[in-house]
Amino acid sequence: MSLSIPFLLLAALVNLGARAAPLSAQTQADARGVRVDSVTATGSARVAVSTVLSEMGIRPGDLVTGRTIQRGIQRLWATGEYDDI
Repeated sequence: MSLSIPFLLLAALVNLGARAAPLSAQTQADARGVRVDSVTATGSARVAVSTVLSEMGIRPGDLVTGRTIQRGIQRLWATGEYDDI
């Protein structure tokens, strides 16, 4: 069963600190990942936010890469509950 209301997932708000790092340092940080500050889900009318966040599998404090976020989104799609992520 799919949701009829578009679902918006703000995967992760990442706390990278107040200073911008030099490009070479940013590239190294990207390879290791970044620490998740918070995860928020909005727009879900039929699935509880706690369920969405649990299915996503990313929690505050986790060290994530772009691939980690992609896998979380794939897990959400695999449930068949969402029309849009």
